Amino acid sequence: MNISATTSKTKGRWQTLWSVAGPKLPYSPVMIGKDIIIAQISPQDLTKLKGAQASVTSIIAPSGSTVTHYPPRDQVESRHIMQIDIDACDEGDAKVLSQIITDRILTSMTLIGSGAQYYAELIKIKGEEDEFYKQHVEYISFSVLPDAEILEYNTIDHISKMMDLIEDNSAAENAYVHLNSAWKLKSIHGSKPLERSILQHYVLCVEVVVNEVMKKIRRLSSDRVCLEEQEFAQRFSEELPSCVDKPSAIRRASAALREISISNTISSIAMAAHEIGVSDEITELAKDLYKFRSRNLSHPGKARREDLNYWLASGPKFEEICLADRVARSFLVKYLDYKLKK
Repeated sequence: MNISATTSKTKGRWQTLWSVAGPKLPYSPVMIGKDIIIAQISPQDLTKLKGAQASVTSIIAPSGSTVTHYPPRDQVESRHIMQIDIDACDEGDAKVLSQIITDRILTSMTLIGSGAQYYAELIKIKGEEDEFYKQHVEYISFSVLPDAEILEYNTIDHISKMMDLIEDNSAAENAYVHLNSAWKLKSIHGSKPLERSILQHYVLCVEVVVNEVMKKIRRLSSDRVCLEEQEFAQRFSEELPSCVDKPSAIRRASAALREISISNTISSIAMAAHEIGVSDEITELAKDLYKFRSRNLSHPGKARREDLNYWLASGPKFEEICLADRVARSFLVKYLDYKLKK
């Protein structure tokens, strides 16, 4: 496992203990890669480890293994322990790096198995200068909210109308579902593995609004579009025989036809945003967000950490939401107001 700390601090040796449960586990200690051991422990050692853990609902399991789900984590009680030794800068770094290794191990074990999933929970950790293992504690996150201001009657009325529209309008409901999904995923403590999904939901919220608004624009522009397509096709058929690079000419023509037929997504974002009253600033951000999704999230690959942070990092104050959230909620709010004015 080529896992290393990402900082220049002095590294030390750390040992992490994980409780592991799954369909197939070894009876004798085995090495899973370098510095990783899975072994069955004695009933006495199992009692010691369990005694330090938080209590859970009492369940009698024939296998001696149980998994209690506390999303986004699992509490695992098992007769098998996995020890991962790792070089890390501090305890927090050791936890993060050992989690990366554990996720890869569990995925590999699941993929070659019967399909049943494996589970693991970090329960103990010890540094090279520590005499005893320390019990791992799963931290929770919390937000300090400002004092509530008075909710005015006209705002309440607006909220009620929006709520009814979300229920009655399929596009509004669909966009709401994507925005709400992004909020739910983003609120999960330790949600970094979900960042790509969070951004996808924000973009899909915008796309639902754009596609719905563009139906009307395309319908009203159908005669003009048809005429321009015919004129372009006539010109292209006359010019193509003299083109040296015909494949390139055809690709350019295809792009031009998408522009004429208002099928280009970037152009559609701008037109839909103008129609429902989205600001120029948010419109440009929406274009950039769509481009980022298309280039980094819609195909296999790895988005850069700084790019993900640009779209998903929130400000220090409660009201300072991330850029992707600003874009998505702006499009949904403007769409709802647009429909309510009709």
